[in-house]
Amino acid sequence: MDNSLDKLFDNTARVRLLKLFLMNPDGQFTTEEILKQTQLKRDAVRKELRKLVAFGLVKSRTIAMQNIKVKKLKKKPSRKSNRKTNRKKVGRRP
Repeated sequence: MDNSLDKLFDNTARVRLLKLFLMNPDGQFTTEEILKQTQLKRDAVRKELRKLVAFGLVKSRTIAMQNIKVKKLKKKPSRKSNRKTNRKKVGRRP
């Protein structure tokens, strides 16, 4: 067998990944989807995907997620704090 083919098919993880991509030529997969469908460990998938990208067989792209800031409503101010701000100042009349 050709040396590059030996490198290409030398382990089970790579064969499972290639099978997934070849059976779904138009498919796009997240790492989580690949893990679920191939039942491989995360480290093995990452390692083999890097190699497949280096071989030029798989295209990788990163989609940036928006940062979502969670905000919560303030509790109603207590009566104590309202009294201080609503208190009228009493002074001498001119």
